[in-house]
Amino acid sequence: KMSEMLDGGGYKKYEISNFAKEGRESKHNLKYWRLCDYLGVGVAAHSCYDGRRFAHSRDLDAYLRGESIIIDVEKLSKKEIMNEYVMLGMRLSSGIVFEDFRAKFSSDMLCEFPELCRYAPEFVEIDGDGCRFTSKGMFVSNYILSDILDFEG
Repeated sequence: KMSEMLDGGGYKKYEISNFAKEGRESKHNLKYWRLCDYLGVGVAAHSCYDGRRFAHSRDLDAYLRGESIIIDVEKLSKKEIMNEYVMLGMRLSSGIVFEDFRAKFSSDMLCEFPELCRYAPEFVEIDGDGCRFTSKGMFVSNYILSDILDFEG
């Protein structure tokens, strides 16, 4: 009912839990959902850049002294980056464009994640351009993503 009310008021669902009027979508959050690089600056900031995820400590005194406060550097594997790309991209109502996946990973998305096809057409819409959750699929997206993604390997 809330979705219908928002839609009737001119707000479109553009992400699994976000609505906005046309052109007013959160550019900040879209960077995360599209797995763009980002740099956090300052105490306790987090970053993901060039396949590395890292954080700054909460040590304000060290920061004010000009010391390096970078901690928790993690190099992501290609498979981890692919998993995150799918997990975050499928949150968007527009889903994932196959050509974008191919350009980023030099691989076919449905070859990398064939299990996704099991959920079509009821929960996942797949066409020649890409894939996205159906309205029904949005409600069970966590289950589907936990089934098709492998964050162990």
